[in-house]
Amino acid sequence: HITADQPLSVYVLNAKLTTSDGYLALPVNALGTEYIHNSYYDFNEVYPWATGFVIVAANDFTRVRIELRGKGKGFAKTWGGRDIGDVIQIDNMMAGQTYYVRGDAKTAGMWDISGSRITSNKPIGLISTHQRARIPTFDLWNGRDHLSEMMPPVTAWGKKYYTVSFVRESGMGDYFRIIAAEDKTTWSVKWYDKVSKELIGQTGGQLNAGGFAEYLNITALPGQPHEPSIVGTSIWEANKPVLVMQYAYSCDWDGDAVFDPLMVLVVPVEQYIPKTVFQTPANTEFQNNYFNIIAIGDTTDPSRELLKSVKFDDQPIYVKDPKFLYNQIPGTDLFWSQMMVVPGAHRVEGDTKFGGYIYGFSNADSYGWPAAMAINKIDETDTVPPT
Repeated sequence: HITADQPLSVYVLNAKLTTSDGYLALPVNALGTEYIHNSYYDFNEVYPWATGFVIVAANDFTRVRIELRGKGKGFAKTWGGRDIGDVIQIDNMMAGQTYYVRGDAKTAGMWDISGSRITSNKPIGLISTHQRARIPTFDLWNGRDHLSEMMPPVTAWGKKYYTVSFVRESGMGDYFRIIAAEDKTTWSVKWYDKVSKELIGQTGGQLNAGGFAEYLNITALPGQPHEPSIVGTSIWEANKPVLVMQYAYSCDWDGDAVFDPLMVLVVPVEQYIPKTVFQTPANTEFQNNYFNIIAIGDTTDPSRELLKSVKFDDQPIYVKDPKFLYNQIPGTDLFWSQMMVVPGAHRVEGDTKFGGYIYGFSNADSYGWPAAMAINKIDETDTVPPT
């Protein structure tokens, strides 16, 4: 339990040799009472690497209800013998107490409780995790890595998300998931070349509450080069609140030996902010760290004054990366930049709002987390004047 006399940011790194990931820890005043879990399929290999989630109580006498949903019913169960479709009731969790739900990891790439709904009578935290995943699971000669992310409550989910693919030498793109909060959620994604801005691909569909869709373009035979996944910039839209997660593939999926799986919560444009402080892991093997930023610009202003106001450690980003002023996501007022940053703490601020991500890698290891994100309640409009 961390407290301070001034606002602060907390980042958590869970690290072990060649298997690491981390998350932005949400403050207690941003926690909610309804969550939907999202991670990845469990992975039975040398050890039973399990998928799962951790619930953290912020108050005494917290009651929690877990509706287990997902894919793979009949193939595996939770460590405690629960099946998809079961309900778990937890009474009287005390402040700081945790409850861990994990799979028995008897399958590989077949069982996943992503989509499980967690509700409570008092605010709680939810950390989605995977002990050690291979992405994709069936690509046998590939790397494995820990996954973790602290999930926002459903009240903070948005309808519009924008992404830039991770800095990866192969340029083969990333793996994505989208998960719905409500029934009959219609969604779409389009992705574009970073340089030419030409449309590369698009897809979409409809999901019910807790349902998830994933894009995995694997058309090659084992040992042959894979087709690109979602690469470049992408635009995700839905008619109802959704959550989007961006993952890095395992290191050998495309021959990039230093980039193993990680998962990062994509920030909806509704939760962009004008100022943030963040940090990279300090005193670790992660010496190559990257910062992705997507900022709102004024497309009617040829001088791009709004974008010029965005500073990284008191230096305008466009000075470090002049392409920032021209890296427009097609059809939007959003502009992006990617830069390598030195280990340590950093400050970003401007006259416009932005979303940001920090991630890094070493030899067959990686981590990532949001660097700029609000957790505002955006599922309803406040029409009552203050008293």
